[in-house]
Amino acid sequence: MDLIWPDETVPRLTLDWLAETFSADDFGGPKVTHTELPVGPAVRIRHNLAMSGCSGTAAGLLLETVTYEALPTGGRPR
Repeated sequence: MDLIWPDETVPRLTLDWLAETFSADDFGGPKVTHTELPVGPAVRIRHNLAMSGCSGTAAGLLLETVTYEALPTGGRPR
């Protein structure tokens, strides 16, 4: 889990910014859907990632992953 705070480069975090920032299009574009989680609004990102193979193999790996990026409600930055 990563925690991201707004700063001068990204003054306001949005679901669209999270989807764009954390999506990969190594093998086809990501499938992004908006959803609601118990913590708040979120985006579900399904994408394929190309990973390097182990040092002893020439072939890489293709991983199909699903991640959720959420904007928790009710919390306040300190």
